[in-house]
Amino acid sequence: MHRFSTVPAALIGLTTIFAVGALAAPARTHAVGWDLWHFADEWTSFRDAETAAQDLDFGLEQARRREVVCDDIAISLCEDRITLDEAIKDIGAFADSSPDWIVQLRAVYSGRGDVAPTATDREVLARYLRARIKSLIGTAEAVGDTARATALSARLTRFDREAREHPGSAPAPQTRR
Repeated sequence: MHRFSTVPAALIGLTTIFAVGALAAPARTHAVGWDLWHFADEWTSFRDAETAAQDLDFGLEQARRREVVCDDIAISLCEDRITLDEAIKDIGAFADSSPDWIVQLRAVYSGRGDVAPTATDREVLARYLRARIKSLIGTAEAVGDTARATALSARLTRFDREAREHPGSAPAPQTRR
């Protein structure tokens, strides 16, 4: 019979110790996760963090798809399947479906001095298209395809000339600050 009363007494003792500890040091209790009364707040924080992570994943997936589509447009331009105007128009249609993207591009390019802060959407998209072509050149060089890299470099030079001749679509400056 003695054993039967010892177990509940021990449980009551432990509960009392934890309760006194929680009241004496609430910050420490919260830090180690012993305060079950804050569980709803923690659950809300967890759900908010999960939603933010899903939003981030969605944005990353959108950026990957946008990059693939824009690379295809740049390849089409480099292979002379479309003109510069058509390429900018195609990328512009993509930008229309994601208005924040063009704002981010403008901020990045104007912050780096690649375009003026007052640049038109067309100028920003031309700068982006130029960056995509340079990326294709870098990829060709990385895999050792010098013939393709040379052809793409020649197309980039032609792109710069076409962009200068067509008002409102000037390429990025050739010299960096």
